Amino acid sequence: MDEVFWQHLDAETSLRTGLLRSLFCCLRNEGVDQTQRLAWVLDQARLGLLAQHEMSDACLDRRLSQKHVRSLLLTTGGSVNKARFECFLYLQVPPVIFDLVVDRVQPHNWVDGFKVSVTPSLQFGYGFIRDRV
Repeated sequence: MDEVFWQHLDAETSLRTGLLRSLFCCLRNEGVDQTQRLAWVLDQARLGLLAQHEMSDACLDRRLSQKHVRSLLLTTGGSVNKARFECFLYLQVPPVIFDLVVDRVQPHNWVDGFKVSVTPSLQFGYGFIRDRV
């Protein structure tokens, strides 16, 4: 991930606030030993996005990003760029979630240390999105 990647995501606001956010808000994550903090941040971000359409400052945990990515998630003033951090969190969700096939979805799956619960709204939403794309 480099600056060009993040600039592209900056320009694609509707992708972040529409499709990706809708999919993300349908997920519930539970971590195991090494992924508990990430799972908590993902869940807090989801709850904030559902309630207020933005993430709370409590979700902006810089320790989650690798050192070389951290600087790309900051504004010129040194504070966390919330839009970029939101995209960063979406990238932390196990990739298999966004590749789901509706008829193969199991209610609870363990993927890369996360217990992922897929809600019926994701099954419907994904089918709708898949047909529209």
